[in-house]
Amino acid sequence: VSAARPKLKKPLTFHGEYKETYNAHNWLHQLYRYLHQCRVDEEDFSGYAHTYMAETELAWMDAEFGDVDTPPWDAFYSAVIRRFVPPDHDDRLHKKFDRMRQRDTLLHYMEEWQVLVSALTFSKIKVSEARKVSKFIEGLRDQDDRFKVISSHPETLSEVFEITHAIRRAKIQALEMRTDRPSRANPRTKRSGERTSSKRYNKLEGAAKKKAWDQGLCLN
Repeated sequence: VSAARPKLKKPLTFHGEYKETYNAHNWLHQLYRYLHQCRVDEEDFSGYAHTYMAETELAWMDAEFGDVDTPPWDAFYSAVIRRFVPPDHDDRLHKKFDRMRQRDTLLHYMEEWQVLVSALTFSKIKVSEARKVSKFIEGLRDQDDRFKVISSHPETLSEVFEITHAIRRAKIQALEMRTDRPSRANPRTKRSGERTSSKRYNKLEGAAKKKAWDQGLCLN
């Protein structure tokens, strides 16, 4: 009995959209991986690509290749890139890399870097691991965070992510400890004996708790 095949997520329909970090490079990679996992012969890849293109993009393909329903994959790949990725794409991506800075939470900053590294990979733009590590640290907003990462002497971006996750967890735990202190304090003042009002805190739950956790905010 043959093993059951996993259900694969289909590629998104291509509408010709372009951003530095998401464009035809990403779509072609998704399409190639999906068809390869479906065990489609590579000579038929471009034929199957028809079914994942929007109307305008499909009309372009028909005009580009005429009566050839399944052009060679390399020719199809190159034609899509020429048509839907601007000539200065590499320069735009390099500039985005140089401008990367932490704008809000550590978690969001790491997610932005993961997307950027994917874009560099799919665009076949080579950046050394040492350069990625240096730029990530340089873009951290908090000077103490930069010092902690540098002190750990990371050599890869994966190591940087692990260290940054540890810093983020430590900040959340410290914030929780500061938040819990008032609830454990004696409601009576130490000197005058007068009763003071105490605030009650309710633990966040569900989506609100996850949002606060991701942003490094109070969980109460």
